Amino acid sequence: MMFGTLGSIALACALVWIYTLLTVRSRPVLEGGKKILVLIAHPDDEAMFFAPTMLGITNPSSRNDVRVLCLSTGNSAGLGKTRARELEKSCQALGVQPGKVESLDHPALQDSMSITWDPTVVSQQIQKYLSTEKIEVDVIITFDTRGISSHPNHKSCLMGAKSYASSTNKRAARKDTPISLYTLTTTSLLRKYAGIIDSPFTLFDSNFALGRQMKHYKAELRKRGIDTRDERARGVLVYMNSPLQLIKSQRAMRKHESQMVWFRWGWIFLSRYMVLNDLRRVSPVDMDD
Repeated sequence: MMFGTLGSIALACALVWIYTLLTVRSRPVLEGGKKILVLIAHPDDEAMFFAPTMLGITNPSSRNDVRVLCLSTGNSAGLGKTRARELEKSCQALGVQPGKVESLDHPALQDSMSITWDPTVVSQQIQKYLSTEKIEVDVIITFDTRGISSHPNHKSCLMGAKSYASSTNKRAARKDTPISLYTLTTTSLLRKYAGIIDSPFTLFDSNFALGRQMKHYKAELRKRGIDTRDERARGVLVYMNSPLQLIKSQRAMRKHESQMVWFRWGWIFLSRYMVLNDLRRVSPVDMDD
């Protein structure tokens, strides 16, 4: 009886996974040679939270140029240099090319659960990195206002990214090619640890969120001359791992050997962020907030 029940649950999960995967892969994605910056706060954020997105945007068929800027080395326990090396190994496992990962050790951007980073400093460091790399990005991907775990450093990434994107988009040269800013959606604690079971809820929630956003901003978008059809098509992106990609994501997380304490093993096998991500584009209306 017990084995029959477990088998039914496993079959149901497999069917949900297949259905959601097919649905997600029929939706728009970031492709066509986009220049993308993934902005994170600490080494291991890229694997712990963004792995499905990372594997999606680094897929060779997308032809994207993906770079990762980590605003700290995560040196709160004195392991900054070790963690910076682990970040490079993890990013390579997620498809990022060598030499396109940078971790900063700025005195105003130190790893802390009690410090909110100055968005001006964050914006300046983004500008400095991109200038050094001689690249103008099309897309920035980072945390949302709740930062997944409410970590102040995570939330600071968004404020700095908004500051940078807003000031850059006001330049005449970027008027027709503005930076798009996407944020990773924070879910409830229950959904956070629901794994694959969360996928139908993610699809529903992403559709509902997009409809609500379009209803709220439609008039203002038209006033600014922004194509509402494009906003609807690309307002929410969903990336989902296949079983093989999930294994890759777990391997990437395990590159962070210094951080693999017991609860991170639980995260690897239970968290929905190891299976799927939904990204929401910050509306141009909100970019200046």
